Amino acid sequence: MEVIIPAKVIAITVWAIWHARNKQVMEGKQQTAQDIRIIVASLVRVLDEINRKLPDKRETMKTHWKPPQDPNVKVNFDAAFKPQIHQSCSGFVIRNEIGLILGSGAVKNDYISYSFSAEAIACIQAPKVCGGDGI
Repeated sequence: MEVIIPAKVIAITVWAIWHARNKQVMEGKQQTAQDIRIIVASLVRVLDEINRKLPDKRETMKTHWKPPQDPNVKVNFDAAFKPQIHQSCSGFVIRNEIGLILGSGAVKNDYISYSFSAEAIACIQAPKVCGGDGI
């Protein structure tokens, strides 16, 4: 007899084992196999409950990269922000009309107070960092 285990149970089990190992290494707390089994069962129940509450039909946003028209290039940028330490990290990539990466970069920024500032700084940094090669 073949037993089929849902992918979500496998994923949650792997996470729970990883989490238990980290607890043992970092905090010296050891969890038994029974503890892990209870955590997995609980998380599966929570996930099932969340899925039951979600609407049956969900609108999904289809996003994909759209190339610029030649001879233009497209600059994509984003920022991550850590308010606790007032830091952000800006990341960017420049592509041509066939999607070839012409430049990319990342910069760590200190003394940032707001997430909006982090995004604005990324917008300003992208052409400076990526465009340094005459793009």
